[in-house]
Amino acid sequence: MNCISRFFFVSCFACAGIGAAFAGAPDPVDYAQYEKDANAVPVLQSRFSGSIHDVAFSPDGKYFASAGTDRTLKIWTSDGILVKVISGHSDSLGGVAYSPDGRYIATSSDDRTVRLWTADGRPLQTIQLKPGYGAADISFSPDSEHLVIGDKDDGRIVNLNSNVIRTICFPGLMALSHDGKYIASCTSRLFTLWTFDGRLVASRDLPNPGASVYA
Repeated sequence: MNCISRFFFVSCFACAGIGAAFAGAPDPVDYAQYEKDANAVPVLQSRFSGSIHDVAFSPDGKYFASAGTDRTLKIWTSDGILVKVISGHSDSLGGVAYSPDGRYIATSSDDRTVRLWTADGRPLQTIQLKPGYGAADISFSPDSEHLVIGDKDDGRIVNLNSNVIRTICFPGLMALSHDGKYIASCTSRLFTLWTFDGRLVASRDLPNPGASVYA
């Protein structure tokens, strides 16, 4: 497999179908399309006014979204054409996610809000978090009916049909299992595993400060 012959700090990575997008700070977002012969072909090399913190593909692989320090959500076609620049946040974006059905995009920001958008960038909902610093973790449930938010003080589950927000005490970094049944979270010293309805399943002390969680 060929490689893109430039090196920089990689801050995020996303895959869909035969494509992969990854970003570095403060260098470009690169998009590599992996053909059937497994050769990596650089398609997009575009500089931004700042760092890119997260990228996410649409479920059909036709688009990907990028979020970073310029406070905007950008939507691109999979062959690297910028489709739309969406404003609304007042500080750096830390996360972006597509819903599995492709209808929604969620963004999280250092302005302490999580915003929900239609796939074409129309604003739908703004969720205000507690005062603090940093962006929350965000993830959609597999059925696209809930948005899960992991923050430093607590976690929230937003019902996208009724707009009801349920608070669950899973503070820190968050990851949702692929089947949507469990939520894993961790702080610098504690790992916890929860059912989706908020029942604590397991709790473990971490031996060293600083951690990440994946599912």
